[in-house]
Amino acid sequence: MKKILVALACVLLVVVAAVWAQNSVVVNPLLAGDTQNLRRITVTLSSGQFLTAGTTSDVTVVVLPPRSQIVGVMADLTTTFACTETCTTATLSMTLGTSAGGSQVLASFDADAAAAQFGDADAELGTGITRAAAIQGGLFGTWATATTISLRLTSGTGNIGTGTATNLSQGAVTIVLLVRSY
Repeated sequence: MKKILVALACVLLVVVAAVWAQNSVVVNPLLAGDTQNLRRITVTLSSGQFLTAGTTSDVTVVVLPPRSQIVGVMADLTTTFACTETCTTATLSMTLGTSAGGSQVLASFDADAAAAQFGDADAELGTGITRAAAIQGGLFGTWATATTISLRLTSGTGNIGTGTATNLSQGAVTIVLLVRSY
């Protein structure tokens, strides 16, 4: 009798599991592998791309299509930035935003201190994507038009470049964005 009850209980569990699987709803498409609406954008920028004859230099990382939402971001500083002349290495910092000089995506971080990752703590995230500011779990760009994502390098003293050449001897950062399109 026990064997029959155990067998019936096992069959019942299999039937319940099959019915549950047929009727379950995927709540989070990111976890379900919805790759049609989620893209990973990876861009590596080197010191030679910062040429501005000024203490700030902006580089376009990517132009996102309309109806895009940034749901994740990381900056991987693989090689610290250093000055060869004019600018001072110990004063270099970066921000990432939806406009030149913006910090909506990543707050200011040291570009010269040590190789590190930025974006893995809420305090490192920009004003538009922090946990408190995120709308539906991320940062919406412009709904009707494209959104430019710009990386700014700032020197506390001295120009970053000459306008045609850089004053930097080294530096590399990889920006990784997770973007959902609607």
